[in-house]
Amino acid sequence: APSARSEQWDGTETEWTEGSRLARKLSRKTLAEALAAGSQVVSWRGDTSKSMQLANEASRQLGHHYRDCVLAKAAHDRRRAAKWARGRGRGEEGAQMGPRNSVIVDAVRKSVTEPGLPLDLGTNPPMEKRLSLQTASARATVTRRMSLMKSEERPESKERRHSLQLHSMERRKSQQPTKMMKYNRLQRLMAAKQAEFDAIPPHQQERLRTAFNRAREDKPSLNAGQLRQALTEIKLTGRMIHEKEAIQEVIRESVAAGQVDLLDFALQVIPRVEQKLFEAKSPKLLTLFQKLDAVGTGALSSTDCIEALRRHADSFSTVLDGDLMDQFWPIYVKELGQMRKISKNSDETVDFILFQTLASELEDKFSYFQTQMEERAAKSANLPPQLEAAHFGEIALMMRFFRRYDPSWRGVVSAEQLVLALMDSGTLPVVGRLHHHMMSSYANQATKLIVFRFQDFIEQVHSLRKEENAVREAAFKSWYTIHKWSDDVKIQATDMAQLIMDLSLVTDSCRNVSDVRLLVDDVQRDPSETLHMDAAIKLTGQVVETARVQARRREAMVADQVNFSTEQVLSLRSSFSEMTHSGVIGPDDLHDLLTELFPDHEIDDNFVQDLLDAALPSGYFQSGSKPMVRPKREETINKKSAQAQEEEAQAHRRALEESILRFDGFLWIVGHLLKPV
Repeated sequence: APSARSEQWDGTETEWTEGSRLARKLSRKTLAEALAAGSQVVSWRGDTSKSMQLANEASRQLGHHYRDCVLAKAAHDRRRAAKWARGRGRGEEGAQMGPRNSVIVDAVRKSVTEPGLPLDLGTNPPMEKRLSLQTASARATVTRRMSLMKSEERPESKERRHSLQLHSMERRKSQQPTKMMKYNRLQRLMAAKQAEFDAIPPHQQERLRTAFNRAREDKPSLNAGQLRQALTEIKLTGRMIHEKEAIQEVIRESVAAGQVDLLDFALQVIPRVEQKLFEAKSPKLLTLFQKLDAVGTGALSSTDCIEALRRHADSFSTVLDGDLMDQFWPIYVKELGQMRKISKNSDETVDFILFQTLASELEDKFSYFQTQMEERAAKSANLPPQLEAAHFGEIALMMRFFRRYDPSWRGVVSAEQLVLALMDSGTLPVVGRLHHHMMSSYANQATKLIVFRFQDFIEQVHSLRKEENAVREAAFKSWYTIHKWSDDVKIQATDMAQLIMDLSLVTDSCRNVSDVRLLVDDVQRDPSETLHMDAAIKLTGQVVETARVQARRREAMVADQVNFSTEQVLSLRSSFSEMTHSGVIGPDDLHDLLTELFPDHEIDDNFVQDLLDAALPSGYFQSGSKPMVRPKREETINKKSAQAQEEEAQAHRRALEESILRFDGFLWIVGHLLKPV
């Protein structure tokens, strides 16, 4: 403008140019301010006053527009509050809390996005000015806050907002994280392990947790012994020597890097043990499979498969599980025919992979059947809690021994039947002080009318075991004293069979060390390489009882062959036990017994020798693992020197003395003499 130029000019053209430049700089600064105030001012024409007026007008219109928005929003809130108050009594609260009226929503939205337009709920004229997105967002936020301040005056709104906040917090807690947080490598590994453990079914998690907590003894992790105990809790112990060695190898490798926590136990140790057991059983299963696959087709018929599974069941079941397996097997065969279509009359064939699966399922089902029978027996026995806890795990077995003499299931037996049940269970020896005491106390005329319940039977088992354990403890301490060992010296597990034989604890039931070693492998559940004295005494007690059970079964088989009744066997046992305290008798004692039993017969040494020669091939008096070496006759004897012949004769006599004169052999000889010619 000329006025602006006249104010800046002092008469010279140069000074006017500098002033003009100064004015131009000031105008540019004003333009920047105008651009920030309104986006419609996009060019500069040199008219500073007009530009400032336009900017002021835009700011004024924006202020009016903002005031109109606030007033309209406040009026709308008042109308909605009044309408909600009127409809509260009519149950229209939910309707009033719904979305806004569409007209109000459109008007407010357009007023925010196009702030130059006056607020009109019915018309929608074009905008002349626009604000930047940042300014419009700030204005809308302030408007919303003012609306919330109005609504906060109502107490019901505060309660509703508080309930919504609580609901939102609970929902966040219940939701699983959608994305793993940034952890280091160890934390990511632990999170992955925990996620894998959480994927295990809940009942399996509880089973693993229970086994882990019972073994850890208030410690956060397990050492080698505790890990072995935890595996025993979930019945991963192995039955054969090579299976126990495989489990022991896994335990050593697991604790080599440190102790084992719950996640390592569940996700690493147990799968490795199961795999090792499966691999350890495979060679044995393959041998069994090939033995029945005589043609070499690589598959078994249904009949051969059932026979192979039965042999496998006999291999992993213990001596004491024999009666239980007889109950389980028909149920399993029936289920096998229904589920797998494998029966004696079907045409299905089984390859080796399926046979492995069936063998593994057989072991699992038998273990489950054992658990079920034990729980059922414990419930039906109705024993006192302390007695039940002390014998849980063998209640079903003891109940089978008891009910063998209670066929009518009345729940009671006589005194004589009680003694027979105790001998069948292996807890009562057949010779010695305890045997004579029990026979004199119960198997007599005075106790014929007395009956005994199963609880009385269990109490007698408990009492006999305490006395027998004291005798074994004294024998072990004497052995330690003789060898000048301290009480903390451990015994090698491989030496237990020879030690039991040397202590003469199974003389009445086992022939040699090989038989005892088989029993040790059958009974031992702990695959430890060494045993303390207490563990060795406990293992010895289990071996002795199992050996006695086997001996009673052999005696029952012989009695059945020679047609002896229970009363006759008991009478012969009484005569036999009076001649020995160890369970075996020599040839001279046998001669005396036969002379007493058969006074009308002429009993001489040659007659006894003929009986022994006839008894030897029967198989009751020699070990199945080693055939008996008998002296050669005729030409072979003539070729040997006199000294060699004498040594061979002595060896023959020692073999006879060690093998033939237990009670089962005595029964066979007596039955042979009573057999009609």
